[in-house]
This record gives sequence, structure tokens and C-alpha cells, in this order.
Amino acid sequence: LEQILHRRYVVAVGGSMYKTLRSGDDHLLTDNENLAFTLFFTEDYKDYYEGEGGILYLRAEPAAGLDVAVTYRNERTRWLDAHPRLWSLFGGDKEFRDNFSTVELPLRRAGRAALDTGTTVELSATVAFDNRDRKEPFTRSAWVVAGEFVWSSPDLGSSFDYRRYQLSLQRIQVVQRHAALMLKLAYGGSSPDSSNLPLHRRFFLGGLGTLRGYRHKEFSGTTFWAAGAEYRFTMVPSRDIGVSVFWDGGKIAPTGGLSSDQPFLQNLGVALYLGDDVRLSLSKRLDRSFNDDPRFYVRFNYTP
Repeated sequence: LEQILHRRYVVAVGGSMYKTLRSGDDHLLTDNENLAFTLFFTEDYKDYYEGEGGILYLRAEPAAGLDVAVTYRNERTRWLDAHPRLWSLFGGDKEFRDNFSTVELPLRRAGRAALDTGTTVELSATVAFDNRDRKEPFTRSAWVVAGEFVWSSPDLGSSFDYRRYQLSLQRIQVVQRHAALMLKLAYGGSSPDSSNLPLHRRFFLGGLGTLRGYRHKEFSGTTFWAAGAEYRFTMVPSRDIGVSVFWDGGKIAPTGGLSSDQPFLQNLGVALYLGDDVRLSLSKRLDRSFNDDPRFYVRFNYTP
């Protein structure tokens, strides 16, 4: 339910009750894009858990492209076992992976126990600004900014005690009619006692949307930074076919804060754009010379 309080600035109050499939990976890809991977290639890029509870929120759009919101969430969570032998068109004998399969087994076991016995109560504040042209994102320069702060505490009735914050900044800079430069920077952290950060609230790097020369969600932690640069140009102007070269880099700390001990992760790659909906990329990690085979990723309905 939602009630508009002020139409000019779109101030609204609302809430919902639910029992639903939840994922912390919705910012990486949409359900429809993920559905294409599951149906055709036996590949599910999201990790899931069950959430049952409700939210209350106050949101506003004080300017074009600007959204701010304050949200209260109270939910019971439950671990979900994957069904590895589901059918897909071209998957052959490949099986779907388990939920959070990229996380080391001891941490995954602890995360499973916490999800099955815990109640998550959070207060969060979010702000987002986006002035891209969604239909033709490379035709004009634009900014994309997003920030989030989340607080969970036993004082709220939560089974967890943590603070989690994340900020991302992206610039699409049109260089000339058939070329654009894309720059990205993101940072995320958590409270000093990061051992209380539950599995489903940790940060992940690798694969879609982050470090494309690495396995999907290969690294997890409590603090990270990531950056990227991509130069895209149109090969055949009349056909909207584009080619790009890109670099991704970053660091992530399994626990605590970032330090010089954490390896610097980086990759270099090339991509092919078929219109603004399909993107094929091939990239290679640069931090070592073994087990460094290039990674190939396909994106559908892709928005930079």
C-alpha cells in the first residue's frame, strides 16, 4: 500500500507485508535477465533466501532523477537449498550451483545457521540520482549516484548488530557523436565489529557488474572499493554496433578494514555491444599468471 502525500515533489508513505524470495544481488542484474541465463545456460547468478515480514517507508522525489527514502524492515529469514538438476535448453549435464557457493564452507555454515534462526530488523536511508537516457544511454553525458546506510541492532529487536554503508558514483561522458567514456567508483563498509555482519549482508566482488575478469562473486568481505573505466565507440554508426575496451580494479577485506595486505585485483577486457540491449565481454585478470583464463560474460537488456 502507498499513499501520495504531495504530488509535486512525489512525497509518499507506504508499506508492505510479504513472504518472498529475497536476494542481495538485485543491483547486479534484473530477474528477467537472470531468467534468460537460467532457461538457456543453466546459470543462476543470484543467491537467495526466504524473507517473511514487512516494511514501512517514507520516500520523496524532490527533483528530476533524485529519489530519497527512509525504510523500516522487520523480517524472519530462512535458508533455501538449491535444486541443482533443473532443466535448461543448452545446459547439457551442467547443474545449478548451491546458494552462496562461492563463500568458504565454515562461513557459509555460520551464515545458514544465522539465517534460519534470526530476525532481521533494519532502519535504512537511501539516496539515488540518475539522469541517464534509459533508451539511449550513450547519446548524452550523465551522472548516476547512489548511497545507502543500514543500521541493525538488538535495540530494535534484531538478532544482528551491524552498520552497513555503501556509495557508488558513475559518470557517462560523451566524447563525440560515436564515442563515450564510462567511469565508475564504489565503496562499501561496515561497523568495526564486522564479525556480526550476516552472510546475506556481506559485499561481493567478481563477475557481472564488478570485476569481470574473475569468477562471479569470487570474493566476499565486509569492506571494499572498486573502480572501472570503459571507452566505447561505434563501429558501424548506422547499425548501432559498438566496441569497447575496459579496465576494472578493486580491493576487498574478508573482515575488518582494508589494508596493504589485501591483494589488488584488476582485469583488462574488450566488449561488443549489439544495440543497447546485448553486451558480450571477454576479460582477463592481471594479478597473477596461473588459473587466469579469460572470462566471457553476456548481458541482456544492459544499462551501463
